[in-house]
Amino acid sequence: MKYLLNNPFLIFILSLLVNASAQAAGGLVLKNADSMIRNDEKKLIELKGNVELIFKQQYLAADRATIYLDKKQIEAIGNVVIATSAVYTEAERLFFNYKTNQGVLYKGFVQNEKTLFSGEVIYKTGENTYEFKDAKYTTCKNCAPSWSFSGSKVEAEFGKNAKVTNSFLNFKDVPIFWFPYFIFPLNSKRQSGLLFPVLESSSKGGGIVGLSYYSVNSESSDSLYTLTNYETRGLKLNYNYRYALSPLDGGEIKFSYINDKLFGEEEKTYVSSYNGDPVQRWYFEYNHRYELPKQYIQRSQIFWVSDSRYPFDFPTELPYAAYPSLENRISLTNNSEHSTNYIEVVANRNLLKEDPLNTNSDAVHRFPEIQYTSNLQKIKDSNFYYYFNSSFSNFTRPDQAFDNIDDGSFATESYDAGQDKIRVGHRLIMNPQIFYPIKRYKYFDILPKLSLQSNLYQFGVPNTTLDYLKTNPNAASEKNTAGQHKLEAEISIQTRFSKVFNTSDKLAYRHEMVPSITYTQTPWIQKDAHSFFSDADEDFLENSLSISDDDSLQFDYRDQLFDRRKIRLGLTNNLTKRIKGENNSTSYTTTLFWDLYQSYDFKEDNQPLSDLTSITRMSLGHYSLNTELHYYPYQNVTNTKASITFNSFTNSYISLGYESRFEVRKNQPLDRDTKAETIDLKIFYDNDDFRFGGKSSYSLVTNEIGGLELGFTATPAGECWRFGATHSRPITGAAVTKFIFELLFDGKSWTSDELRKQMSL
Repeated sequence: MKYLLNNPFLIFILSLLVNASAQAAGGLVLKNADSMIRNDEKKLIELKGNVELIFKQQYLAADRATIYLDKKQIEAIGNVVIATSAVYTEAERLFFNYKTNQGVLYKGFVQNEKTLFSGEVIYKTGENTYEFKDAKYTTCKNCAPSWSFSGSKVEAEFGKNAKVTNSFLNFKDVPIFWFPYFIFPLNSKRQSGLLFPVLESSSKGGGIVGLSYYSVNSESSDSLYTLTNYETRGLKLNYNYRYALSPLDGGEIKFSYINDKLFGEEEKTYVSSYNGDPVQRWYFEYNHRYELPKQYIQRSQIFWVSDSRYPFDFPTELPYAAYPSLENRISLTNNSEHSTNYIEVVANRNLLKEDPLNTNSDAVHRFPEIQYTSNLQKIKDSNFYYYFNSSFSNFTRPDQAFDNIDDGSFATESYDAGQDKIRVGHRLIMNPQIFYPIKRYKYFDILPKLSLQSNLYQFGVPNTTLDYLKTNPNAASEKNTAGQHKLEAEISIQTRFSKVFNTSDKLAYRHEMVPSITYTQTPWIQKDAHSFFSDADEDFLENSLSISDDDSLQFDYRDQLFDRRKIRLGLTNNLTKRIKGENNSTSYTTTLFWDLYQSYDFKEDNQPLSDLTSITRMSLGHYSLNTELHYYPYQNVTNTKASITFNSFTNSYISLGYESRFEVRKNQPLDRDTKAETIDLKIFYDNDDFRFGGKSSYSLVTNEIGGLELGFTATPAGECWRFGATHSRPITGAAVTKFIFELLFDGKSWTSDELRKQMSL
């Protein structure tokens, strides 16, 4: 018996009956059709015109369709669409079993988010699995895909991966590369597989090609294996292992090895021990952080290199070429309500070696260093507060305990007291401080402070004996123990003046001025008579040069205690903007900060005034200005550091900096040959399709460009691939150009932070 219906009302009534029987049979629901013919003898239903069906949370549309009720199958023809919440499919023709949710489509495509597969024949083999014959795959959104992978057979499981047999990588339908077998991800989860080749060029390594395999070891760890071929150096192996122990804890291990053909040729020009043969070079790096119970944190940072030239030749791999040494640290820190404590081992790898393969025996290590620092604590019910800092350091090295210095008068293989530099020994520092804050008349804050610092030493050199003095009459007579102590008093007074300027109901400014006076005096200082301590007065000025430039240092800067009697006058200005927004929300921003101060030294007869320092930070919408000026009145020069930045309130900005600096010392004429004058430029531009960044410095003294970094990435239409390059030319070390080429497999978007992080912008 046949029924031919064209009346929409009758179709609606009959569809209810069909839906009831279909749902009972297989869950098929008829949503729409212009006409419907039901054949009970053949157990089928023919639908024509704007056919719409729903089954198993799937939607199917076609020009016409035939439902085979006994086989639970659908045959759909013309503009076929089948869609779920995650997958959208189009085809010219469809055969489908709505009970098993399997079928075959002809001349169609399947799309999941940005991932699109097309093929002559498409088999739906499961809930999320498909098999394609003569297929193409791409993630491009543009109508003519910028790139695609084609293959004779593609097996895809959405949410996991796709496997392509006999595959070609095509650009604008032009085949470029052939792969016999290819696997790529179909989700944003980490998956093992080959990464795109890395192409670089180095001023010393020549052309560089690298191929990496990424391995997912577990949910909390992964590995990266890389083989890199250097045109002039040879084949190099890199291994990188990462692990996570918690959201904050984890670690990373890096290792590389190369039998360097170029290294022996380069170094033999000034190291006679090299004959030009390949040299085995390697480096090992380990970083670790782990939070233990009771607020303990264990940290490790270890570098182990075959030679001191390694950071210079591979600056992108180990970017420490400008450092005098590599610091290896292992520490255990405890933070509590009352104190901060740590024990640390620091081993230095000296990079200032003429012979890169020379031993590291002259490097000084802190093995260990123990420090206890109390937080500021109130003494019972009084108004007194105390702070205590103490540290113990053991300075050691495998070489001799001193540097043998020949001043032209005499020199022996044994320790010459008063002449040789001591490098090994123990140091104990104790530094208690007491504060008594005073508040007077609501306008004055007064803070007296008294501090004591005691440095106790035991050196790793022998006492000077009478027999030695008889043999070397110019030598100093001293023990291998010494101490120095200093009591320092300080009182600071400051007050505040402020006023609010209301420009509107929503906008107001608050200006605050904070004048301050600080007086510091050393009522007592004592140093044992020992050559370790420098007899010279403090000859450097603040902000003119680093204290580490002082030749009197033997361990570090904490060995220097100076006799002071100074007064410091300062004036701080703050301009704060307050904006009232909707829902009574209020925001505060600092528009202007200006700090001005200068000191007067009562113990200095010739040049008692310090430099006059001015520090300014200004923020005006898109623009910000930072300046730091140090005027030295007796030398009549100003050390200047200034920068202006334009920020477009996005990731894009441009910053121009200028610095002019002399080394200035007390009671010494200005050496104008120490002048350094540079211009620094930083720029970063970011839009949806193009990102560019760069930074460089230019010396106005030598007329030379210092370090230079440039980089860009471009994302063509479709947002499915990008290309670019970065160029790094450090002040010391090899210049490296890296080429970027990436295809987007999982539909994610790139961010500009990747380029900024890579270039440290």
